[in-house]
Amino acid sequence: MSPSPSHYQLFRITADSEDQLNDALEKALTTKTLNADLGHGKHSVSILYTNPEQCRERIQHAYESISDHSQSYDKDNDRICFLFTGQGAQYAGMSRALYQAVPYYKNKLEYYASYVKEHTLIDCLPCLIGDDEKINQTLYTQPCLVIMQLALYDLFKCIDVPGDMIIGHSVGEFSGSACSGAYAVDTVLSMIGKRASLMQSVNVDGGMIAIASERDTIQSILDNESIHLNYAAFNAPKQIVLAGETTEIARMHQHCKNHKIKSRILTVSHPFHSELMHPITDRFVDYCKTLPGKSALEIPLISNLTAAVIKESQSAEYWGQHILKPVQFDQSVQYAWQMGAKIFIEIGPDAILSKLAKKCLADEQAVFVPSQRKGADGVVQLIHTVEILDRHGASVNWSKFLQLINN
Repeated sequence: MSPSPSHYQLFRITADSEDQLNDALEKALTTKTLNADLGHGKHSVSILYTNPEQCRERIQHAYESISDHSQSYDKDNDRICFLFTGQGAQYAGMSRALYQAVPYYKNKLEYYASYVKEHTLIDCLPCLIGDDEKINQTLYTQPCLVIMQLALYDLFKCIDVPGDMIIGHSVGEFSGSACSGAYAVDTVLSMIGKRASLMQSVNVDGGMIAIASERDTIQSILDNESIHLNYAAFNAPKQIVLAGETTEIARMHQHCKNHKIKSRILTVSHPFHSELMHPITDRFVDYCKTLPGKSALEIPLISNLTAAVIKESQSAEYWGQHILKPVQFDQSVQYAWQMGAKIFIEIGPDAILSKLAKKCLADEQAVFVPSQRKGADGVVQLIHTVEILDRHGASVNWSKFLQLINN
């Protein structure tokens, strides 16, 4: 009997060499039976499909493009780095597709959202699965992102792919702290609720601007034009974000226009990672002092502030500086690469950090893929991501994954 359109089956081939894999794909095109090889050979192609015609089309595509995916990864030594997206990637209904299609994800999302609502009075679920535009208010944005990321990461853990290291961008470092084991999940949910509430209370006329240029050029402009802005994020070699007062942002934007330097004023409510957020740092530090951390991490977490691995739970003072200081994302990705990361998977609602990480490692051979993408079917994108993970060496628990997406 043919599977229903929503029921996925697995076709998988493993082999000891790329040539053997190519031969196996060629043979599969001429056979009627679509079997699944659940072995863990050095080379593999995995395809989830809902009907045989779709599967054969994808086998044909894999056969034709196999040379474009030449396996150069060492399964014993190459590592997976998860990237947790920060504020700015959010949109209303960003968890709707997975919520409706994957019961495990639905249960996790509801649990985290109910905890936040009970302990902080912030109701995130209508923003995550509905069309509530409050998601663009900082009070909601930050906990919504963390809730979604925790539920997404749970999916990867459930299929035995916890990753080998984590980088969180700004708000994403809170999610990363929970997933790395630096803090308990409920502690992080409480922290992000408090942080979002405090940030929402800051009354300042400020903003942020992204500039496509090197730091030396930007610093020269700041010095020569006497523009007072803080560095907020070093996202890539030629993508740097500044934060500060709105008038100074406008001056910088105009100067960039006049000199044909690409720049974009970001749609944000506050000048995050700048000195203008200082009014709330002491209160947040005092709050964090009341929360328990852990002495050792389960998965290496690379710090926004130092671009190096955190040895133990971040201190309360660290979180205060985290509000004020720039995100060292470019340097963090470089550090992860040096630690053996060759596969970068973004945990968030859109393809933001995966694109930036690719720019950071433009001269290196690595894989960059989002787990979700705005405008794409959430389940289809997740399947695509897991297929890529398998293609490049991750030992995916396919039985569990099929169970997750078919229930």
